[in-house]
Amino acid sequence: MNAEVERPQSRVRRYNSPRRPGDDQLRAVLNGFVVEHQSRVRRVVANAVRFEDLHMVDDFTQDVWLEAWQYLLRGNEAPTRPGSFLSRLARNKVTRHYKLARVRREMAVDPQDYGPLERLCAELAGIGAGDER
Repeated sequence: MNAEVERPQSRVRRYNSPRRPGDDQLRAVLNGFVVEHQSRVRRVVANAVRFEDLHMVDDFTQDVWLEAWQYLLRGNEAPTRPGSFLSRLARNKVTRHYKLARVRREMAVDPQDYGPLERLCAELAGIGAGDER
């Protein structure tokens, strides 16, 4: 039995795609922003979050850097005032988080929708009435 056994190809994706010509320049620009403005971005985020959410400052800060990287990758020019640009991204990130959290909370607790609660009470009343017979 010298028949070769075909092995299934690996399902792991390899992301070693060739770099685009301008990626190294963009990486250098972003690294310069990080070196110069890391503390400012973190401070803006820390001042914008609520006290009970201070544990999320690092996550928001990382998201700001990701947004800045995506902004550059979309072909936009590097901002002439990167400090202001990054501060705006940071404030917008935190504001967007709280707006979405409010919407999710409102959707989860709709005081006008008593239908499911009424059906549950009716079922429980029916079960209770059936046990007493």
